[in-house]
Amino acid sequence: MRQARIGILGATGAVGKVTTAMVHARMPACLRLGVRDADRARLAFSDGLAATAEVAVLDLDQPRTIARFTAGCDVVVNCAGPSCRIMDRVAIAAANAGAHYVDPEAVYQCLTSAGAGLGTLTAVLSAGLTPGLSGLLLRALASGFTECDTAEVFAGGRGPMTAAAAEDYLTAADPRIGESWAAWRNGRAVSRALSPSPLRQLPYFPGLVSAHPYLSQESVRLAQSIGLRDLSWYTVFDGEQLTAVLAQGHAAVTAEQVRRAARIDSAGRDSYQLFLLRLVGRCGDAACARTIVARCNDASSITGAVTTFAVGEIVAGRVAQGIHFASEILDPMALIGALREAGIAAVHQADAIPDQGGLVEDGVL
Repeated sequence: MRQARIGILGATGAVGKVTTAMVHARMPACLRLGVRDADRARLAFSDGLAATAEVAVLDLDQPRTIARFTAGCDVVVNCAGPSCRIMDRVAIAAANAGAHYVDPEAVYQCLTSAGAGLGTLTAVLSAGLTPGLSGLLLRALASGFTECDTAEVFAGGRGPMTAAAAEDYLTAADPRIGESWAAWRNGRAVSRALSPSPLRQLPYFPGLVSAHPYLSQESVRLAQSIGLRDLSWYTVFDGEQLTAVLAQGHAAVTAEQVRRAARIDSAGRDSYQLFLLRLVGRCGDAACARTIVARCNDASSITGAVTTFAVGEIVAGRVAQGIHFASEILDPMALIGALREAGIAAVHQADAIPDQGGLVEDGVL
């Protein structure tokens, strides 16, 4: 049986390197690695991977080089950034080459507005940390509920940012992606329903953190799909520098300022990303409440793991044709199991939040 040819763009970046190593380790495939510097690629990977993978140098500002890269691929994975600049150019090139497509970021709006049709092909978008795992955890939390009433989510942590990640973060203020200070109330989005909180202690978070309300389009879609009445979603920052920079407003700061603040906050401290989700509703005739806590050490590793899982599902033929968001099409319990098995994330479910801080790892999903 012929092995799938999987092309990974941005293979030497923070997310691309993790994705490349995981795809190589977890599935039989012929890898084509898209990079800007071939020498850097050879140094970045193990001898076995560097010897077997095809390395292709390309310029994402040159459509012809993207077309050459995607030609002959069965699946194209775009780990290059920033997404706000690349937009849909790689996805469209993949479709023209007859390749399925996976992207950790969201390019749905520009794909549909450009009229890009995939025909019989499959695209899985937002297959990353947030959006991606964030929405899948909410779906896992709602499993078994017959009525979803109120949910509260705290998602974030501490760690350095790449230049591309910082630039993409600032574009999150685009109303097509999400809205700061908004919340989901009585089945609809309400602007300025919440306010940022000052530094405080939250359960499971290791120190004082600030929480900033943010209603993403991913959370809106999922609230609608599970019939959720109220949702309050907060992005959490562990560090005074980044909190102070972002308090100026997205339009008033640069990506380099965001990146520098994140670097200062994380200097000499362990990186982590943590999700704390609470849902109140009904399970059958009884009122019930449930909490999920998920923690990982590295945003790039968890993003790469979710991306790799999406690639594996496409290769296995378990994703229907068309354009999908990862949080709406992937099996949340299967992904959680894969993350646990790989030792990338610990996920705990409880009926209530314990009084003690720190992540409880027994009784995992």
